[in-house]
Amino acid sequence: MFRYITSILLCLQLAIRQGIAQPELSYYNVLDLSLSREAVDQLLLSGDSLYGKKQYSAALQFYELAKAKGYHLGYSKACIEAALNIAVTQAQLGAYNKGIDVIEEVLPLCSEHNGTTAFLSELYNRIAVHYSNMGMHTETVAAYRKAVSAAERYPESRTKPELIYINIAVDHGVMGMTEKALGYLRKVDSLLVKKPDAQLRARSYWAYAFIYDKTEEYERSKVYLNALIPLADSIQDHVTRFLAYWKLADRAMRQGDVVAMERYLDQIQDTAELEPMIRNRKHSMAGYLYMYKKNYAQAIAEHQKELELVKQSRLLPNILIAHANLAHAYAAIGDYKLAYQHERQSKLLKDSFNKEEQVKNIAIAEARYSSVHKDMELARKELYIDRQSNALTIRTIGVIVSLFAALLFLVLYLMVRRSYKHKQMLKDEKMQLVLKEKELHEIKALMEGEEQERNRIARDIHDGLMIQFSAVKMNLSAALNKNEQVKPYLVQLDRAIASLRSTAHNLMPDTLLEGGLAEAVYYFCENIKEFVAFEVTFNLLNDVPRFEEKFELAVYRIVQELIQNIVKHARAEEAFIQISYRDGLLNITIEDDGVGMANIQKDAKDGWGLKSIKNRMPALNGTMEIAGEQDAGTSIILEFVVADMLRVAEDGQG
Repeated sequence: MFRYITSILLCLQLAIRQGIAQPELSYYNVLDLSLSREAVDQLLLSGDSLYGKKQYSAALQFYELAKAKGYHLGYSKACIEAALNIAVTQAQLGAYNKGIDVIEEVLPLCSEHNGTTAFLSELYNRIAVHYSNMGMHTETVAAYRKAVSAAERYPESRTKPELIYINIAVDHGVMGMTEKALGYLRKVDSLLVKKPDAQLRARSYWAYAFIYDKTEEYERSKVYLNALIPLADSIQDHVTRFLAYWKLADRAMRQGDVVAMERYLDQIQDTAELEPMIRNRKHSMAGYLYMYKKNYAQAIAEHQKELELVKQSRLLPNILIAHANLAHAYAAIGDYKLAYQHERQSKLLKDSFNKEEQVKNIAIAEARYSSVHKDMELARKELYIDRQSNALTIRTIGVIVSLFAALLFLVLYLMVRRSYKHKQMLKDEKMQLVLKEKELHEIKALMEGEEQERNRIARDIHDGLMIQFSAVKMNLSAALNKNEQVKPYLVQLDRAIASLRSTAHNLMPDTLLEGGLAEAVYYFCENIKEFVAFEVTFNLLNDVPRFEEKFELAVYRIVQELIQNIVKHARAEEAFIQISYRDGLLNITIEDDGVGMANIQKDAKDGWGLKSIKNRMPALNGTMEIAGEQDAGTSIILEFVVADMLRVAEDGQG
């Protein structure tokens, strides 16, 4: 009863809306035919009339009503035809997913008992075309194979196997599967020998030309195009004729042959019967031609037509290309405001289009969702039939409503809980960040405190002990100058003063302050050679700039500590220190051939001081990597990001 009332109301609505535009469909005859098969046929004819006038939205309403009435009357043939018309109309509006959904909805209606198996191949072929327009080539090929299977199984099929093979070949060519594509076309050739068909032969010529163009076998492609044009003219196949001349013009453009390009474009007939996604190609290429001829006003007019057509097809790649073409044309005439607007639109669309894999995944997900949605719709219809036959009670409806409310409450609860967990996670992450920053601040403060203490000790040694030692030496030298037995003690005193001076220098190296990090490390290595029993080699790969004083001092202390660890624990015969700087990265390598990490950690209870150094590295925007095996030496690599730590020279240049 509900479907009956809905059918009448829709008929009334359409009759009121379209009564003036469609005199054959008046208020009264819609009501009179509201429950007859003739009414469904009349609706389909009216939809076709509106489609021919490009009134797609109005045509869709008639097709939808015809499908609904066909279901109610059990008129399967009309339902399927309406679904095919809906899919074609949705393609004109760029809604390919909706077209696929409506076709999959009527697929179960195709059966032998109602004589509708002839539609199967056409339905699957239409699904494949929609998938192809969406760029989902794997799904396209799968749908084409189902179409072929249906066409071979049912000889009365409305779509011939040869046409489907041609479509499969083109899609394989797009995916770069050339041999498979040519294999399908050879199968078409063998079928056309037995049963010639000029229309299918023209389509196969276009497929050959397209595939050979993709493989850059341009001469072969041109042979097929030249054969295609007279054949298309003889059978008035405007689509393939259009595509043939367009492909020849495209090839001429890529070869820089403007004369040939213009000649081929003149042969293209742009008629309204062609789909927008085909027609836009001529205007796009004509725009390029006029740009080359510096006829910018005409180029802009052509690209404007191109943009209008690609917007109808709603294909994102074509739309962004049209905007880019208009930006280039407007820039050529100095209209930078409009050029900027189109360039901005092109970039925005390009950002979306560049995520190709993501877009494909979304399209697949939408297709799967559509399948699920279709199943839900079928379940709803089955529920409706069951309710009619079994007279479901109000209590059953109440249970369904309660379940829906419970489900809605559960969804809301899960959403709120998820939101709370997300906020809590953000809060925890923020707290961790604050603690990390606090820890780094404490490490920096500790490093500065240690450095201040070293400076104080260095000053005490230099200004106190050094002066006192020197005074003692002077007095002893003056008093005992002639006493030869005292000279050895004076030599020992000289050595003590030198050692004290070296200690003070290590605590606060003047070389670091004056010459920089690389020079300070070099002199430290040279000085330490006098006190160690192994060879110390220093290598500087390239020039190292000056950094901030605190940074240089902190890194120098780390290098100093690591070298002293080699002296204390490694029992090495050779040590190697290397410094390099490039593109804002400072790299320091410290290696030895000693006993290795395992033995060192046994000897050094504090873990060789490495934990302390690791803790300091984040504060210096650096990392430390350690590699070493037992009795095989140790390698330590320090790396610092120093782009923001370069010292600015006094003249203002870094």
